[in-house]
Amino acid sequence: MSSILVVGNGDSFIEIDYRRLPKEHKVMRFNEFYKEDKYYVGKKVDYFLGYSRSLDENYYSVRLLNTSGEYEVDMLNGIYATVLFEPNKHFPTVKLATHLIQQNVAIAEFRCFYEYYYEQYLPTGMQGIALAATLGFNNIYLAGFDLFLNPVVSHPFDEEKHSEESFLQVHKRHPQDMQIEFLSLLQKEFPNTKFLSICENSAINQYVKMAPIIHSEPCYIAELKGENRLKSINVPECVKDKNRMFL
Repeated sequence: MSSILVVGNGDSFIEIDYRRLPKEHKVMRFNEFYKEDKYYVGKKVDYFLGYSRSLDENYYSVRLLNTSGEYEVDMLNGIYATVLFEPNKHFPTVKLATHLIQQNVAIAEFRCFYEYYYEQYLPTGMQGIALAATLGFNNIYLAGFDLFLNPVVSHPFDEEKHSEESFLQVHKRHPQDMQIEFLSLLQKEFPNTKFLSICENSAINQYVKMAPIIHSEPCYIAELKGENRLKSINVPECVKDKNRMFL
């Protein structure tokens, strides 16, 4: 049975119950995950999924994380982007998650309906769950999926609190009800796949089962990152002047 840990950037991911996690599993992470203050799920990242309008910045960041030794991200087999575009000219190793998951007609219909009629979009993390299922993982362990219910911050590693206006904009673009409906769709479309939470205080626990405790003691202890950890990454100035219409 193949297993993957899909780690969203919600508050609950810092409260992972490692007793529920199998020792052998792949790891999927998103966007600016590297800002975390600890290695909550280790250094190795098998799959990275980023929002494509920031792909040039994300790609640069991932490469820098690898060369600095801060993380080990699979550059050749595990880099995906979320939105439809043509990256081959600039990012030949990047794969299109949207094309892949929308081979499932029910997912494609769901996504297109909400985007066309309501201008509502699936968050990167939700698309990551769909990607994990599409890639054929039998057990998908979920951490850090809180349905955007916290009105103060988007991620636990954010240093600045978000305004109420900013939260309302995010909630309007990625409404909770749509995310819940999409989870239900995934469970229907992938009946042989187990979607399991490993964070006891996550809002997603109302809609997926908690993973059973399989270890008497935690199989992993989060390692504190060094003082020289990368808290932000600035791409070269020339990137800001490039024509980004291909994104």
